[in-house]
Parts: sequence; structure tokens; C-alpha cells
Amino acid sequence: MDTETRFYMVEGEPVRLTRQRSARLVVPASDSHHYHVAARLARSSRLAIDTTVPQHYLVVRGDPSKLEDIRHDQNIQCTRSAFLDADGHELFLTNEILVRFADTLDHAARHNLCRNLNCDIVDTSRPIWRIRTTDPHEDAPLDTANKLAEERGVDFAEPNALQAAAYASTLRLGDLFANQWHLHNTGQAGGKAGADVRALEAWKITMGSPDVRIVVHDNGFDINHPALIANMASGKDFDDFGSGSNPAFKPHGTACAGIISAVGNDGVMGIAPGCRLVPLRAASAHTWDVWAQTFDWAAAHGDIMSCSWSLSRNHVLTAAIRRAASQGRSGKGMPIFCAAGNGGHSRLRYPASLAETIAVGASTNEDVRAPYSQYGEGIDFVAPSSGGTLRIETTDLRGKGGYKPQPDGNYCKATDGSGFGGTSAAAPLAAGVAALMLSVNPYLTIEQVRAIMRSMCDKIDPAKANYNNRGWSDQYGYGRINAAAAVQRARGLRTHSS
Repeated sequence: MDTETRFYMVEGEPVRLTRQRSARLVVPASDSHHYHVAARLARSSRLAIDTTVPQHYLVVRGDPSKLEDIRHDQNIQCTRSAFLDADGHELFLTNEILVRFADTLDHAARHNLCRNLNCDIVDTSRPIWRIRTTDPHEDAPLDTANKLAEERGVDFAEPNALQAAAYASTLRLGDLFANQWHLHNTGQAGGKAGADVRALEAWKITMGSPDVRIVVHDNGFDINHPALIANMASGKDFDDFGSGSNPAFKPHGTACAGIISAVGNDGVMGIAPGCRLVPLRAASAHTWDVWAQTFDWAAAHGDIMSCSWSLSRNHVLTAAIRRAASQGRSGKGMPIFCAAGNGGHSRLRYPASLAETIAVGASTNEDVRAPYSQYGEGIDFVAPSSGGTLRIETTDLRGKGGYKPQPDGNYCKATDGSGFGGTSAAAPLAAGVAALMLSVNPYLTIEQVRAIMRSMCDKIDPAKANYNNRGWSDQYGYGRINAAAAVQRARGLRTHSS
């Protein structure tokens, strides 16, 4: 990787990119099957080939000189550049560009703009057009998008990049309720008694309604897990476009799901064991317009969303998130809980950085901010996770692919390195608290959910938090979430339909 920096624009700000010389996206020739091209490249060049991306692409990694050579292969239409953004997210240019034209620009002018920039029209059925550049230069999609963005009559333009989400856990391989300190902290393993979300008190009011559906937007999960199956609703698999969401050796989503709604019949409890889980699998790399489709689907099939991952900022996904947040739940808005990120610095990861999402950081069993938990402008609150003397005990992918990979292991453990953690654990815990709130008052709007959760937080670590006159800290947001207080307040709040 060298130090050459490029950029694209999102809402008037540049997203800076650093070129990766050791990776390329390959577009096979139209008459060449991508598996045949992958096999040929692997034999002839000894490059590493990733075929898990959408079938009309390949991702190739290896020696930069060999990657330069493959551009001349007769089975390859073109190659496209790979970049890292400032947060270390990897993205690949594709042939496509996403553009939204101003309403004042008629169709003839739009077509002329595209034609003058050597672009074909792919799809005009939505407000955001998909167009395809015919320029074979590796950076052409980025250059063309930036040129379009400067044209009068263009609201925005950006490359339709291919990208996999970075999941925000700090995971290591390595009667159960007693170990679930995040729900009921008695001082286990030297932690601080009471450094929890007050689950037992909240459960005196409700353990959740099956009418409340939480979309777990993740890498899929074990839909037949004995602690999850009772709460399973129909899901969506954006990796193979089926209706199942069983992962292959990817336990992250299973752990998140258990934190929300595990039923405790043979082990751990979720914070909202009476609510429904809606699995949404997006474990592979997808173009940004497909990432946007995942949020449109989620808004149509759920009430709350949990997202423990991050991507590069882009317009098309931001627009979809804003649609879900404003139009979901029949206009009341879908609360979208996002992991703040695990870099330990004062800038939230995207999409937690969006004002429309609810950004969740992590606190420890010692009741302080976890050192890895990102903070700063936009942080709403923290929720218990790893970083102290214990991790999070939750459901695990069974068998060899789990965090606790012994045969028939159902759970990862708080007391060893298999336990779950990071802001990946904090976000679903907060989402589960919101599910309890909607269980007692389904008429709450997204802003009422956020306001109640903020106002009912416990102000932990006041000496170091430096809460301002609004009760907000750049380290902790409004504090550590309190499920009992939030549910009690939600139940007592009068709404237009209550």
C-alpha cells in the first residue's frame, strides 16, 4: 500500500481514500464465467482469489506487479482500484456510479451528461440513478463520480463501491445467568455491584412482547439455536438472496441475537426474551446500493434495528438509513442502534456517526467507559460490555465455528477469552432495552425512544465524565442505559393513541 490519497464527497465533505496496491477488483469479460477466470488467474499468477463477492466480480490480492500484469488478460474486461478510508474500511471501485440529479434537470440533459462522461445508463427506476462507466482506467469510476458531483443539476454522485462491513467486536477465541453481569451485577470477578442495566427490575414490568420485532442486521446467526429458535421470525439473506440466515463459521450475529432475545431455557437470557428476532444476513461484500436495500427491507419487516458494524460514509446508504429512521413503523420511525466503534478515539464510526442513528458505546463491569470504546460528538449513551474483568456471556454458534469451539458448545463465556464484547455487544443490548419500551408503549416515536433512554441513563464515573449542563459527556453520552427506568417512563408516557 502506498500513500497516494484520493477522495469522494459526502454531504459537502471529502472522504479521503488511500490506495491499496496489493488488491484489485476484477471484472471478467462478458463471455467468461467468473469461476473460470478465478481458476485461471490462480493457476497462472499465484494470486489469492476471493470469489465470495457478487458473481460478476472477483477480488484479487497479491504482489502489485502481478496485479498490474493481469489487466492484459483476454478473459478480463478491466480491473478497478482498491482503497482504505480513514477508519481502515476496505472498498473496491466497480464499474458503476450512483447519482442523484436535481429535479430541475430534465431527462435529456441527464442523458447528455452521462454520455459526455462515457457512461451507460443502467437503472433510472429510482430517484438515485445507476450508471456504468466504459472508461477502462482503474480509477475511472471515482474520477467520473467526482466530475459529475461538480456539475450543475447534480445533487450528488459517488462510486457504487463494493464493501464488506467491519464488525465492531473485540472477540478472541479462546445455572449461566449468574455470569450475565450486564443484566445483574453483584460484583462478580471484582466488578462493581450495580454496574448493569437493571434487567431484573425491568422484567417486573415486561419481558417483551412478541409483537415487537428486532432486525439483527449482521452476518447471520444460528436460527436453530435452542435459546433463539422460539423467538425466530422470517429473515432475509442478502448474501445468497434466500430467506434463511444460517451463518457458515461466523458467530458474531448469533452472539448479538442472544444478547437481545435469548429465552434462557437452557442457558443465558436476553434482555428482551419475549420479543421476536428478524435475521438479516449481510456477511459478504456488497455494493453500496445493495447495502441501502438492506435498510429498506429492514424498515418494512421490523420495529427496531441493531447494527454492530461499520462501513465507509456514502450518500446512498445514508439516504436509506434516513428513510428507515423517519418512515419506519408507519411513520413513527425505526430506532437504529449502531456500535460506536472499537478504535478508542474521539470520532464515531459510520453509520453510528449519523444523527438519525442511536450511537452506543461500551462500559465495563467496573462501571467506566471501556478503553476501546469510541466517543465524541454524536454519542448517545453507553451499555455494558467487555473491557473490565469480565466479557459478555451469550449465545454462540454451535460446533467448531463458534467463539467457544468445543463440540456442541452453545455459549461463549464471560470468564474466558471466548466471551463476546466490544461495542458490538453494547448496541444489541441497547436495542433490546428499546424493544422492552415498545412492548409497553408501541406508539412511541423514534425521538421519544431516544429521549427517554437518554433521560433515564445513570450518570456513571462523574469525576471523569465531565457531564455538561445538559447531562451529556463526550465520553459517556448521557450515561449508562437503565432498562428499568426507561421502561417505567415509556409505560407512563401518554401518547396520541394511549
